[in-house]
Amino acid sequence: MLIPKVTFDELYNATLKGGGIDLPRKLTPEEAEEARKYAQKLFDKYDVDKSGYIDATNLDKSYRKWAEEAKVVITPEMEATLTEGTAAFLKNFDINADGKITFDELFKVFLGAGHCEI
Repeated sequence: MLIPKVTFDELYNATLKGGGIDLPRKLTPEEAEEARKYAQKLFDKYDVDKSGYIDATNLDKSYRKWAEEAKVVITPEMEATLTEGTAAFLKNFDINADGKITFDELFKVFLGAGHCEI
């Protein structure tokens, strides 16, 4: 499979470091479709209210859901980390800085924002 499975921790760390998933070559049409499907699954996980975009509320709900599923108690220190993670995610994926991440924005960054072509 061309697109690696990305854990929440890997994605979270990538957003804090300003990264995307770097694919250094042009994708075949089949690979591009596979990447798009994978990115759509990722987008759907964050778009918890199914509004068609991801905003700070969606991210906060996603983080809290993952913490609950992992049986992690959110401490005051973790609250700061959640806030920082939300801000970093928005900064790195919200290309037009409108406070909302569309699928196209997520997909562009997911592919490395220009490091490969479709």
